[in-house]
Amino acid sequence: MINLKSIFKFVVATAVSLALLLGLSQLFAGHLNELQSFSAWLDALKPAFIALHVTLIALLWLHWSTVIRWLSRKSWVHPKNLDDVLTQRTRVVAMLCAIEIVMVIGFPFNLLH
Repeated sequence: MINLKSIFKFVVATAVSLALLLGLSQLFAGHLNELQSFSAWLDALKPAFIALHVTLIALLWLHWSTVIRWLSRKSWVHPKNLDDVLTQRTRVVAMLCAIEIVMVIGFPFNLLH
């Protein structure tokens, strides 16, 4: 059965997010030079962000059982599926690493520049 309360929360959150994005775009519309310098600042910090992502992925791999058991206590992982999820550590971390390499680092695509 569809929970109308959660659908309403989703619609409200989406509307608020879109309104914030529209407001931010209007705020920065006249400040293109500042936005370009902000983009350059983010580009300079990209290696630090990548290092943070890799560190978080490594911590997830090291503490997988603790994280999954905590999620099980919070009812995010069904107790019947607990053993199956615990065995998927390497698969999940490999997928997160692949996403990091392709989406964040942009490995095959940055070779074309």
